Amino acid sequence: MIRRTIIAFLLTSTLVAASPFPFGLKIGETSYLGAKKRFQNITFIGESLVKEHKTYLVECDESDFEGLSSLTLVFDKKDTLVSIQGSIHKKRFSDIKKTLSKKYKLTADKTESDGTQTVSFEHVGDYPHYLNIVLTFSPFVENLDLFYAKESFHKYYKKQLYEKSYALL
Repeated sequence: MIRRTIIAFLLTSTLVAASPFPFGLKIGETSYLGAKKRFQNITFIGESLVKEHKTYLVECDESDFEGLSSLTLVFDKKDTLVSIQGSIHKKRFSDIKKTLSKKYKLTADKTESDGTQTVSFEHVGDYPHYLNIVLTFSPFVENLDLFYAKESFHKYYKKQLYEKSYALL
């Protein structure tokens, strides 16, 4: 049970705004310089869990998104944005879920026995990149997690988290 909980937490511990252009950035198109124009205070925080991907932290007060406490951008080796991850106050869960439900196809809505709820969406419309969107609420933490990623990055990222979780056990 504990192992399953750790794995579930690691797989959903990062997570969106309801637009193919979350926070004004286009996943699969925006470069680091484009993101720097949108957010002036971007700090390199290290390599991503996915090889050859760089992770940057954005100062949240610049994002104009109510309740946002952290925002992380991940760029691939070609310097293209592949993921936006944020942490938002959990009081926003219902309205964010409702907004996402209007714009994207719901692919999963699960509630664990401990009260953790994970809602997944996909976007396959006119946007040139297939996107995975995950919203996670846990009753044990102050913030909910938001994850918006290009499909290829999302699949590899989940695989890396899964492998890392077994290494911790």
